[in-house]
Amino acid sequence: MNYWLKKCYNDFKDDSWSDVDSYYDFTQLPDSIKQECADNSGFSKRITQIENIDYWRNQCFRGVYKKNNLVFVTMYKCASSTYMTYLEKQKWEKIQFSEIDFNSMYVFGFIMDPLKRRIKGITEILCECYNNNYNDIMQILKNDNFCAFLNNISLMDAHTTPYWILFGDQLKKIHWIPLEFYTHNETFTCFQQICKKHNVHLDNNVRFEKFHVSNQDKKKVFVAVKQLLQNQCFGDLYLLYSNDLKFYRELLDKHKMQEIS
Repeated sequence: MNYWLKKCYNDFKDDSWSDVDSYYDFTQLPDSIKQECADNSGFSKRITQIENIDYWRNQCFRGVYKKNNLVFVTMYKCASSTYMTYLEKQKWEKIQFSEIDFNSMYVFGFIMDPLKRRIKGITEILCECYNNNYNDIMQILKNDNFCAFLNNISLMDAHTTPYWILFGDQLKKIHWIPLEFYTHNETFTCFQQICKKHNVHLDNNVRFEKFHVSNQDKKKVFVAVKQLLQNQCFGDLYLLYSNDLKFYRELLDKHKMQEIS
């Protein structure tokens, strides 16, 4: 059974009620119990939340920051830690993604090649799972069974979730800056220029510092994962990422044309 629905049922149920492990089990409960669950506003609300992708989008966003009518959306593996720290020091308001009014707010953020971000995301989760023990990570990447596993999965965690799943129809309403075009300092210059254009003052006393910088060992893990997955081409992967790839290609073409003009 869906974890969250099962938890909600267990929190609500009487001790005399049967346990359930699947939604089918729930359908087999006496009508009186099902009706009591249906009449309970908390239980009904939780079902609505569980089945609403926009609810989960709000839960999954790492950080959305607002200053006046300017909104910055952070993205895992796209300098998110750096800008979250900086904007919190600048006293920007942290809001829910659902609170963005795209009609009156200018929304922007940084983004990178979706498949490169996926590899960086896989690298990140490996480092987290192995507590940054890089020797152990490099050893497991030599294990044939683990390599076969890695070559046959599509998603790992939030670091690898496709953009179109995270943002839905709102993806194209955000003014994205592709990281491939700029150095770290140049991206900050872009950020400053956008703030100036929208009359958002930045406190110059707040130092802009880069966080979660990959060391040489982590870069080696990234290269190893990239080499391992370089020929990964199964259909399920592109079923998930084809929308992202098209969106990003069009974004780069548009961005390049703007630079030329």
